[in-house]
Amino acid sequence: MDRSRGAGQDGSAIPLISLTLAFVLVLPFSAFKLRWSYAASVVPFLGLLVLVVVQALEISHFAFTARTVATIVIAIIAVMGLIASVLAFRATSGKGWWKAVTGAAVAVAVIAVSFVVLSGNTDALQRLRATWTQARIERQLARLDSLDEKIHFLQREGGLPTLAAGIVVGNELTWDRTFGEQALVEPIFNIGSVTKSLVATAVMQLVEREQLDLDADVNQYLSFEPRHPEAPNTPITARMLLTHRSGLSHYTPVYASFTEGASLLDWLQNEYGGTIYGDISDIDPQLGFGEFIASYVSPNGAYYSSQAWSSRPGSQYTYSTPGYDLLGLIVSEIAGMPFEEYLMQHLLVPLGMSDTGLPLDELPDRRAIPYDYEAGALFQASVAMPCYDRRVIGAGGLTSTVFDLSRFVIAHLNGGEVGGTRILTRETVEDMHSLRVVSTADIGMTGYGYGFNTMRDEPWEYYGHSYDFNGSVGHGGKDYGYMSRLFFVPSGTGGYGSIILTNRSDFLDSDMTWFFGIILKIENLLLEEARSQFEGSAPS
Repeated sequence: MDRSRGAGQDGSAIPLISLTLAFVLVLPFSAFKLRWSYAASVVPFLGLLVLVVVQALEISHFAFTARTVATIVIAIIAVMGLIASVLAFRATSGKGWWKAVTGAAVAVAVIAVSFVVLSGNTDALQRLRATWTQARIERQLARLDSLDEKIHFLQREGGLPTLAAGIVVGNELTWDRTFGEQALVEPIFNIGSVTKSLVATAVMQLVEREQLDLDADVNQYLSFEPRHPEAPNTPITARMLLTHRSGLSHYTPVYASFTEGASLLDWLQNEYGGTIYGDISDIDPQLGFGEFIASYVSPNGAYYSSQAWSSRPGSQYTYSTPGYDLLGLIVSEIAGMPFEEYLMQHLLVPLGMSDTGLPLDELPDRRAIPYDYEAGALFQASVAMPCYDRRVIGAGGLTSTVFDLSRFVIAHLNGGEVGGTRILTRETVEDMHSLRVVSTADIGMTGYGYGFNTMRDEPWEYYGHSYDFNGSVGHGGKDYGYMSRLFFVPSGTGGYGSIILTNRSDFLDSDMTWFFGIILKIENLLLEEARSQFEGSAPS
C-alpha cells in the first residue's frame, strides 16, 4: 500500500479529467440520436462509476463534506446516464453494430490518450490548480479588513481543525489567537522539529560552561562510539550534529519503529500497514534510547540499519532527526540527568514555559487532537488520530503552546535574556543564528545555523505568487497530524517574529499548494503585521 499517498489531488484528478473530456466530445453527437454515440457515451459513464467506487475503496474514512455530496450526485448521474445510454442504444433502430463498437473504441481511445498526456504533464496540472487556488484565496483576503478575519478565513479554508498563532515584537507577545474546535482550552500541540531549536540552545549552554567542546569527538561523552562504517577514523563532533553534517541519515523504518509511540504505531499499522518510512519493526519496548541508538548505528548492533548512515561526516548537509536525538543524549550524559529534566531546570522553568515538555497525560483536555487529511479528486476527509507521545529525547518529542514558545522567541530576540533571566550570552545567540552550512534543502532556506534554519531575504515565487521569508531564522516542524512554524527576525537589541501551531499537516499526503496557499500565507500575514508593529515602535 502506498503509505505516503503522494500522488495528491493533482494526480488523482487525471482519470476524472480524462473521462470528462470523453464525455464532452461524445455528448453533442447524442443530440442527433446517433446510435453509435449512445454506445460511445456508455464508456465515460461506466468509467465515472468505476472511478467513484475505486476512490471510495481507497479512502479509509468518510466525512459528510461538500465534496462528498458532489461525489454522490456524480455517482447518481453516472448510473442514470449509463442506464439511459443503454436504453437509448437499444431503442434506436439500425444494424450498424460495427459503428457502435467503433464509437465505444473511440471513446476509450480518447480517455487513454488524454490520460497519458495528462500524466506526462502533472506540473501543468499543479500549476493550474495552484494558480487558481492562490488567486481565489487572494481575492477572498482582499475583501477582509482585520488580521483576525484573514487568519480565521485561512484556518477554515485550509481545513485546520484548530489553529493557534502569535506575533512577537521585541520582548512582548503582542497578538495571540486560537481559532477552531479547541479554541477555548488553550491547546497544547506537538511541535515536531521546532524541538531542535530548544535542544541546540541546551547544547550551547553546556558549551558556555565549558562542559562540551563542539569540535571534540562525541565518543568522549558517550558510552558507545558512533562511527560511520565507511569513515571509521573520522570523528563525529557536536558541531557536525548541530549543523546536520554528521553523516547520520534522517528517519528509517527501524528508527521510526522505535521512536514513534505505541498508540501511533498501532493506528498507522491498522490504517496504512506501516509508517510512511516503511514496515514497522519489532523492537524491545523496554529498551532505553542510549541502548537503541548504540545498536542502531553500529554495524554489529542488533538493530543496525544500512540506511542509518548517508554522506561521510563533515562533508555535506543531510537533515537528520537521529543526529539531534544523539545531541539530547549527550546533554543527558554530561548533565547526569534525563534530558527532559535538564531542559526543565535550565530552559523551561527559567523562561516561564510551564506548558512545555513531553506529552502530559494529566492534561488530556488540552492536547490538540491530531488529524490526518485524506483527499482525492472525489473524496476528502479529516480523520481524528490518537494523541501520542514519541520515544525521542532531542529531535521532536516536545509539546508546547504559543505563549510558551513566545518566551523562547523573546529570549533569542533579546540576546538570550527574558525579564532579567539569562539563558545564553548575546554572542552565543548570534552564533546560533549565523549561517553555518549552505543548503537549499527546504523551501526558502539558505542554510542552517545551530538549531535554526536561515531564510532568504528575497521573495519565493510559487506559480506566480510571492512569499516573503524576511531573512528570518527559525524552524518548522511537521509530524503526524501536527504542523508548527517558529520564525523571527533579529534586529539589534530586538526584532519580531511569528508562531504557528496547528493540528493538521500534509505529513501523510504532501500538498504544496495547501502549504503555500494556507500555511505560508498565514506566516506571511503574521510577519507582515509583526514588522509593521516593530517599525512603528522603533524610535524615530
